[in-house]
Amino acid sequence: MRVAILGAGGVGRAIATGLRRGGHEVVFGTRGAPRVEDGESLVSYADAVDGADLVVLAIPGDALEELLRENATLLDGRLLADTTNVIHQVPYHQLELFSRYVPAARVARAWCSIGSSTMLDPTANGVASDLLWCGLEGDDVTTLESLIASTGFKPQRTGGLESAHIVDYATRVVLSLIFEQGWPHDMGIQLLRRD
Repeated sequence: MRVAILGAGGVGRAIATGLRRGGHEVVFGTRGAPRVEDGESLVSYADAVDGADLVVLAIPGDALEELLRENATLLDGRLLADTTNVIHQVPYHQLELFSRYVPAARVARAWCSIGSSTMLDPTANGVASDLLWCGLEGDDVTTLESLIASTGFKPQRTGGLESAHIVDYATRVVLSLIFEQGWPHDMGIQLLRRD
C-alpha cells in the first residue's frame, strides 16, 4: 500500500521504517518547499496524499488544528490516522477538530500510545507489543489493522472513536511509567486474553 506521512519528525520516521519493512511505499509530506532532509525526500502535502491508501498525521499535537484547517479540502474524505497527542491537556486527543474541519474523513487514532523507539522495535522477548487504536468501520478496519500488523505490532481495536479515552489511558500509563517511574522509552504494552 501507499502511505503518506505528514510530518517527518521522530514519530513519522519511526512509523515509516516499520511500514517500509512491511513492504509498503511511504512518502513524506511537508508544508514547506519540497526538499531532501536527512536523506528523506519531502514533497508537498498534496503530492504526498495523492494516491495514498492512508494518510498518517505525525506532527506535534499543537499543530494539528492549523494542518486540518489549511488542508481541509485535501484531507476530507480520506482515511486518516491521527498519532498526535497534546500532553499538557486531558484528553490527549483532539478529535473534535476532525469533525470541524474534515467531517467526511474516516479517522482512526493510532500509533499515539507508544514511543517512537518502540515503533522501531515492537517486540520484547520475542513477543509482539500490542498497539491500541480506535475508530473506523468495515473495510477501513481491515486496511489499518493490516498496516499496523505489517510494522510488527498486534493491532488491538478498542472500538469506535467514542473509545478514544481508552487509548488515552494507555498513553497515560506509558508516559507515567517512562517519565515518573524511569522505565525505558522502548517499553510496549502486551494484553493477555484468555478465550
